[in-house]
Amino acid sequence: MIAALLLAGVLAAPAEARTLLEESSKPTQTEEPAAGEAEGRALAHLQASLALRVDDRAAALEATVAAAEARGGWFSSLGTEHVTVRVPAAEVEPLLEELRDLGKVAERGFSSQDLTAEHTDLVTRIASREAALAQYLEVLEGANAKAVVTVEREITRLIAELEQLKGRLQVVEDLGDYGQLHVSFTFRDRKAPSRGGTSSFAWINTVNMADLLWDVQHGRRASRALLVPEAPEGFAPWRKRGRFQAVSPDDVVLRVRNAHIPRKNRADEAFWIEALRTRMLEAGYRLDGEQTVETASGHTLHLLELSGANGPVDQAYLVGITVRGPKVVVVEATGEVEAFAGRREALLESLRTM
Repeated sequence: MIAALLLAGVLAAPAEARTLLEESSKPTQTEEPAAGEAEGRALAHLQASLALRVDDRAAALEATVAAAEARGGWFSSLGTEHVTVRVPAAEVEPLLEELRDLGKVAERGFSSQDLTAEHTDLVTRIASREAALAQYLEVLEGANAKAVVTVEREITRLIAELEQLKGRLQVVEDLGDYGQLHVSFTFRDRKAPSRGGTSSFAWINTVNMADLLWDVQHGRRASRALLVPEAPEGFAPWRKRGRFQAVSPDDVVLRVRNAHIPRKNRADEAFWIEALRTRMLEAGYRLDGEQTVETASGHTLHLLELSGANGPVDQAYLVGITVRGPKVVVVEATGEVEAFAGRREALLESLRTM
């Protein structure tokens, strides 16, 4: 009907149109929204960020998108080093926790923007303009030809406002229903731990993963040890005149040797444990755990469970010491982290037999 009237090209008399518009703007029962119609709902836009150090960025990106899709979400932007995903608001925090396992967390952020007031305001304004539009449409049906153009102009303005308000309401509800998570990836630091020494004690500087691997690969046998264990289950041992080392089919290596301490440097076990721990951390190893093992001979073996990069491989490195007078018995074991994890219990059982 509006289009037909516009095509008729009828002009309105300003005075008559003003009277009609004033009449239409008077409050009536139809202007008041029904109970509950103008009430917004509690909404908040959740945003999170996560920076991870990973070994394989492409695999981490793919895993992130798959995790978001499994939770009813999708990616909104994707690059070679970052991805932004949107998921239902209730899934933002669970997804954030799940993605932490993809690498080492470098940075994490979380924020919540309350949208309740804006949502309520939009709902109220939409209801008000819809009520006004209904009144103008009633006025239009009874208007004379001279007032039609002015009424139609107001109707057109209200329709434009309603479209804008409803568009913003849809955006606000979408922001409240779906949270956003931005994840960025950098390569994990693949720098190998230092092979050289940073300790003032020479024997501590000989404790390193690289030398252990080189000695085994080149057939260099361990020095004598005051204490030697039984071979771990699944390992092939080599023993000769108090020397001991063993290797598994998946290249996990165990070696026991003595370190001689000059008389002027002799100290108790607590001192050497602290000195060894400090040196290993300064050399670039990661400390993954620490424990004490009681041996069959009644000695205490303190173990540091370490890890570090060995080229493209993450390598586990177990170091243990026990003091026997002027000597320190040094236990070393290493292997690729997954292979080592499968042999860890067998290694610990073996060390208890010393």
